[in-house]
Amino acid sequence: VARGAVYTTLDRLQDKGLLKSRAGDPADGVAHRRYYGVTPEGIAALQAAAATVRALWVGLESVLGER
Repeated sequence: VARGAVYTTLDRLQDKGLLKSRAGDPADGVAHRRYYGVTPEGIAALQAAAATVRALWVGLESVLGER
């Protein structure tokens, strides 16, 4: 995965309010770094996505022969 693609994705998630970020502290010598965290809205989106995957998996169990 290209580095630019990762940062583009992070920027888009932040624009949607799913992530927040902060710059590193110049006093620590890491001013060029960005630190990302998941917002409450991001957690809700992850929970919804996980529920969707679980629902799809239940529908596939009979096809895959799993219980």
